[in-house]
Amino acid sequence: MDSSPKKSICKLCRSKGSPCHFHKGIATVKTLSPPKDVSSEWVKLKDLGEGSYGKVYKAKRKGDSDDTWFAVKVGKTANLDLKEEIKIHSTLVHPSIVRYVKSFEMDECGGKKIVEVPIGTGVCNALVLEYLEGKTVKELVEAKGMLSETLIARLAKQMATALLYLQEHHVVHCDIKPANILSDRQNNFKLADFGLAEISGQKSKIQKGAPLYMAPEILTDALGPYYFNHKTDIWAFGIVMFYAFHGDVPWSTKTNLYILKAEVRKGIIPRIGMAEEPQDFHNFLNGCLKWNPEERFTPQNCIANEFFREYKSPRDTKEEEKFASDFKEFSSDFVQAGEDIRTAFYIWLSRKYMSEPQRSFIRFNELYDGLYLE
Repeated sequence: MDSSPKKSICKLCRSKGSPCHFHKGIATVKTLSPPKDVSSEWVKLKDLGEGSYGKVYKAKRKGDSDDTWFAVKVGKTANLDLKEEIKIHSTLVHPSIVRYVKSFEMDECGGKKIVEVPIGTGVCNALVLEYLEGKTVKELVEAKGMLSETLIARLAKQMATALLYLQEHHVVHCDIKPANILSDRQNNFKLADFGLAEISGQKSKIQKGAPLYMAPEILTDALGPYYFNHKTDIWAFGIVMFYAFHGDVPWSTKTNLYILKAEVRKGIIPRIGMAEEPQDFHNFLNGCLKWNPEERFTPQNCIANEFFREYKSPRDTKEEEKFASDFKEFSSDFVQAGEDIRTAFYIWLSRKYMSEPQRSFIRFNELYDGLYLE
């Protein structure tokens, strides 16, 4: 029989300590059994998009009269296993990564619930994520031809810090591309869709990601096995930054995989328009797009590069003080049955600041977990 002492866990945020340093003095909440049919809490508004494994809907909880919207990702077919995505995404807390809220199962995958078109029988997995009103990088570039210098610098900085965070947590995204980077009202960028993500260094039998953004060591290997790590994500990140500046990928084809692989095997990117690139940005791209992964930039190299020196995003201590004050005002009475404190507090904040639509919650996860409130 295991006689080792049990680790104390904060009942509010599930972090170490009982309670943790941030939640001392905050009343604990009773553990309530979730309702049997969790999916009936949600009502769908419209389709947001579709990927290989799931469809995403703009949805809200039934009975909510305000504009607190969420993105609900539902498995496209019955019994499709999204548990690995849930397992990885639920552990990630970073301001430049789309916020995970909760997950649930639906006994029926058809028209009586969120999904309008029946897609089979059996259990469907669903993820509830924060809803961002802005466009994807792909949509922004398609609309404008290229991103502005300010947005390019912000995109680079925010994605590099997200990739550093993933590296530190041994997670590889495996599908970085413009369509998987979302923006909010303030044009802050967040990495989304961890459907292909895996733990760094694991052996994979399949090539993952979009071929146009796939690292050479993955794309040109026809047999595998494939080993994904932070260097494969950095290559995709470099192609995204090329796309944001030039309005297109560097390859001559977007549809012919045979020609694409032949170009990649040459070991030289056809950098059309290279002369237009500022020298610091040019050097930054060169570092991200090294054919040899051993020579390729790490996230640390990206952040330390001279290209980032002009873009700074200082911490706002007033924001931290305001957040802490709001949490003291927040009461556990606002928590509904089966709802965790994090979700309840986020919804409470959204309602409180309905009259201030420009108020940003981009650092919600950081502030909630007390990373800057030590």
